[in-house]
Amino acid sequence: MTALHRKALGRGGPSVSSLCLGTMMFGDQTASDEAARILEAFFAAGGNFVDTADTYTGGASERMLGELLGDAPDDLFLATKAGNPVAGVDGSGSLAPAWLTRAVE
Repeated sequence: MTALHRKALGRGGPSVSSLCLGTMMFGDQTASDEAARILEAFFAAGGNFVDTADTYTGGASERMLGELLGDAPDDLFLATKAGNPVAGVDGSGSLAPAWLTRAVE
């Protein structure tokens, strides 16, 4: 696999891979063992930017990543989203400070 190009964020900021690994299907159509192989190949190719969201597969994507990223590179950038309603979670679906704090925790 070809090494992924990295680009500095801003002027002299940290380098982030030009491709971001989306994990929307982790915990649903992608089982933990397959997700681990995908992450390993992505990191081996120089990737360091992973995307998830609390609404992906009912939170299963974030939970799975939490379990799998123990051996992640030190320069990993993990992006998630907030503000979308989470089924069955009171108070979700806003950008209110109280919700964002709860979502991060």
